[in-house]
Amino acid sequence: MINNSTCINVLKVLAAAMVFGCHAWIVCHDAYGLVFSDWKRLLVTPAWAGVWIFLILGGYLAASGFFGDRYGLNPKGIRAYYYGRLVKILLPTWIFISLEYLLVYPDVTINFDSILLALTCTYFGTADVYMPGIGASWYVFIVFILYLLAPWVVLLLKRLERCWQGKEARSYLFLMIGICLAGGLYRVLGYFLHWDWYSRTYANVLGCADLFFAGICAYRIKAFLPEWKERVVIMVRRATIACLTLLVIVCLDFGSMVPYGEILYQYVWPSAFMVLICLLLVAYDFTTGRDQKRAEGSKPQGRFFNIVAPYTFMFYLWHSSLLGYVASKVQVEGEFAHYILTFVLGLVLTSYVAFLMTIMSNGITKSLLKQGK
Repeated sequence: MINNSTCINVLKVLAAAMVFGCHAWIVCHDAYGLVFSDWKRLLVTPAWAGVWIFLILGGYLAASGFFGDRYGLNPKGIRAYYYGRLVKILLPTWIFISLEYLLVYPDVTINFDSILLALTCTYFGTADVYMPGIGASWYVFIVFILYLLAPWVVLLLKRLERCWQGKEARSYLFLMIGICLAGGLYRVLGYFLHWDWYSRTYANVLGCADLFFAGICAYRIKAFLPEWKERVVIMVRRATIACLTLLVIVCLDFGSMVPYGEILYQYVWPSAFMVLICLLLVAYDFTTGRDQKRAEGSKPQGRFFNIVAPYTFMFYLWHSSLLGYVASKVQVEGEFAHYILTFVLGLVLTSYVAFLMTIMSNGITKSLLKQGK
């Protein structure tokens, strides 16, 4: 039986794979002028959807820290939570940026405005301050800002629960619907007002907040829903996975398979992913006592994902620059062959670097977390 922890790990690996596949095509396009047509277009995976999944998981895991009583909603607990986010998220990211400039881009002229933005967690990858050494770390800074808001959102929710006594599940469901509608309305409004999509709705705190906060609600909903029968849970899981799979397939070729596909993908699909991922997280958290005992006493079916998932953070940080390096070095005839070789070599190199950097980062963070207790 796949438990909730394995479900989260599967989603982490899926999201990282989405981002990697798309960026492999992008770097080949930049270095070699690669343009995919016909069926090869399906190889351009929906990287944006991968980021949306990461944001939802971020909110879900942040909520588990406070609703799960790992951190108390008091000055000491919130301080420990903030210290943990600083050590586990920001410190590895700053180390990554430093190593990028020392090893990968030693000849690049440093843009000190970008460095200052990175140090203050306000670098969001816009063109006027973009630097290759900072890469895709804009997502890390957005999710860190949302992590800072998480304890105060949880505190507000706990106070609202006192007013919702007896109606918590219904209230959280309505809240989830409200967040979904608000996020969708914000994006569609941006479309009609001709906002720059990347800087105002994608790589933007307001544009990502609904996804993160929906993850918080998803964690709390399961505490108030009545115990589902096993057959119902299985049906919900299968239906959700089927819908998510269909949505991912559609997103693979959003520009040509669906009328107005790109507009739908950029402005409507985030809300659809929010509903499906949150439903999946809630459904996979319902297990009977017998199933829990069986899951704990047997080897997990998702062993591969449980092993790989801890390395996805470093994989995400390093993949962009390493793919660019590999694409610039590969010399082979044929656009498709160039892509395949870049993809395979980039995957191997990025996985190896992610493995080493994760081990190093874990050693540093464990030491600092012990000192912070």
